[in-house]
Amino acid sequence: RLKEEFSNFDFVLLDSGGFTLQLAVQKGELRVSIPDYIKEYYDFCEEMLDHVTAFGAVDCVSPEHDFYLEDMYESCYEARERGIHILPTIWATTDWKMVQDWKICENFDMVGLSGARNDRPHGVMQFSRLKRAGVKVHGYAMTSQSHFQHYKFFSVDSISWSAAQRYGITFGFSAGKLRTYSIGRK
Repeated sequence: RLKEEFSNFDFVLLDSGGFTLQLAVQKGELRVSIPDYIKEYYDFCEEMLDHVTAFGAVDCVSPEHDFYLEDMYESCYEARERGIHILPTIWATTDWKMVQDWKICENFDMVGLSGARNDRPHGVMQFSRLKRAGVKVHGYAMTSQSHFQHYKFFSVDSISWSAAQRYGITFGFSAGKLRTYSIGRK
């Protein structure tokens, strides 16, 4: 059913669940190691290659579990080697030198940007850098139409949109606007 629904869209990005993973780490409820989670996620990504356009990186950065930003970027290169169109995550506060050192903009045609809100100057600066580098930018956790007007994202998402699914509605982002779609109930 999921694959059938995905076929209705030109571009489908599957998020990794990194935020949920981060919460599990913080609560001490992590039941699998982060590297094992990533391996299982990439195995799933490979199964979905014909139905999903791009995949968000597992961006759970957890020093207490020895998983750092460098590990996330390294895992993105591993995913790419497996044929997965992965989006490394850049946060509004990510040190731009690290992005340059890892050659993210040279080696990935699209990245995810987290923390880019109109009231956060770091997000504005990171977005501008990414656009100048010529990469497409996916905006994570975008809930406000004003964000779409301020930033010219290629794609966006927000967990808050999932609440509409219980009413048979899903959202799609097209031409800089958030659109609603009816999803049939069977």
